Amino acid sequence: MKVNGSHKELAFLFCLLCTLLLVFLFISLKTSEESFTELYFEDHTNLPSTIALGETYDFSFSIHNLEQETTNYEYVVYIVEEDGTTTLVDSSSIKLKNEETATIGESFTLEDSFTTAKLVVELNTGEEIHFWITQQ
Repeated sequence: MKVNGSHKELAFLFCLLCTLLLVFLFISLKTSEESFTELYFEDHTNLPSTIALGETYDFSFSIHNLEQETTNYEYVVYIVEEDGTTTLVDSSSIKLKNEETATIGESFTLEDSFTTAKLVVELNTGEEIHFWITQQ
């Protein structure tokens, strides 16, 4: 049986259309609208670790909104010593659009003697980061 040119062209177009449809379905199934927030310290390799009493130390952290919507973030920054003593460093809020990032600078000074403590940044969305400090 002999197939003329127009049937070959229709078969080719049909195969091309099916291929494009499969590629589209694969891509649309592969991309998910996962939502989350990134919370991280800037310049994390240079965070203060050994603290001299009465000196001021600076650090910054970033919040990156990937929640697929504008989100109001409330954050608390505090220091918890080994004995449970907690010192508030800062608390505030910031509204970020989807895919927007904010970097927040902080500083702290400790006056009272301590051994080891943890500096914590906590968001109202459940994310938390920290680093450890010891007295010099």
